[in-house]
Amino acid sequence: MENQETPKPSFATTIKALLHGWKPQDLRDAPSSQALQLMANHTKDKLHEQALGENETYDEGFKKGSTDSLTGLPLRHIFERDLAEKIKNGLSLKLVIVDIDYLAFWNLSRFGGHAGGDNIIKQTVAILKATGAQAYRLGGEEFGLIFKEGQASSKMEEAARQVKEIEVEDTNIRPGIAFGIATLQEAEEIVNQLSEQGPSEEQKITALKQVLHLLADYRCLANKITARLLLLASLPEEEQPDFFAAATKGLEGLDYKQLRNLPAEAREQKAKEMVREHFEEILAKETDPLRRQVLNKIIAELNSQTETQN
Repeated sequence: MENQETPKPSFATTIKALLHGWKPQDLRDAPSSQALQLMANHTKDKLHEQALGENETYDEGFKKGSTDSLTGLPLRHIFERDLAEKIKNGLSLKLVIVDIDYLAFWNLSRFGGHAGGDNIIKQTVAILKATGAQAYRLGGEEFGLIFKEGQASSKMEEAARQVKEIEVEDTNIRPGIAFGIATLQEAEEIVNQLSEQGPSEEQKITALKQVLHLLADYRCLANKITARLLLLASLPEEEQPDFFAAATKGLEGLDYKQLRNLPAEAREQKAKEMVREHFEEILAKETDPLRRQVLNKIIAELNSQTETQN
C-alpha cells in the first residue's frame, strides 16, 4: 500500500519473543548487530534451559524469530543484516523491492477469506524465489529480493507476468505486483556526490543501504501508481463503486478520469506524466539532501520515459 509500511520490529523484540519473556536490560534498545553479539555471548545451554524446551535446538528456536511462518522467507531484520554484509564485502548486487497490489486482497470474502489471500502470497513467493534471487518478506505484501548478478529486470518482468496468471476462484480480479530495481553502483554514485569528506565505513554502509532502499522503493511506487491509474481508466466506475473506493486510496490529487478518452499509447504517456508531477510535489516538500538527490534521479527517469514516447 502506498505510504504504509508494517512497523519494523526491533531485533530485541524478536529475541524477547524467542526467549518467552526473557527481558535482559542490555538488549532492550540494542541495534541489530549489537543484539546479535550480546545474544551470542550467552551459551546455548542457557538459552535452551530458559526457552526452547527439551526437543528443540537453539538454531530451530532462533529460526522461528527470523523467518515468516506463512512463506518461510527471512524477515526484515535478516534482510537488513544480509544487505549490509554484502555491501561491506564489496559484492555487486541489485536490490528489488516488490509489492503485491493490495487490490488483490480487496473483498477477501470473494477469495475464500484470509486463506485465499494467504494462497496469493504463497504462490507469488514461489514465483519470486524462482528468479534465483534471495527473497525476504519485509512486511505485509512487501518483499525484498537481492540479486547477485544477472538480468534482474527481465526476470522480474517474467515474474510479474506469471503473477498475473494466478487464478483466484470466483473473481475476475487478478493479482499484480509492482517492483523497483536499484543497483549498488548507482547508490555509490549518489553517496559519493553528497559526501564532501570521506565517511567512515559504517556511515557509508548505512548511507548505501538507505539509497538502495529509496531508489527501489520510489521506482516501485512509480510503477504501482502508473498501473493503478491505467487500471482505473479502463474500468466502468458506476458498476463497481466499492472497488473504486478501494482502488483510489492513496491516489488523492491524481485524476485518472482524464485518461479515459485517450488512445492506449497516449493514455500510458499521460499516466507517467501524472506520476512525474506527483513525485515533483513530493520533492518540493522534501528537505533531506539524500532523499532529494534520489527523487531528482527518479523524476529525471520519468521525464526520459515520456520524452522517449514523444
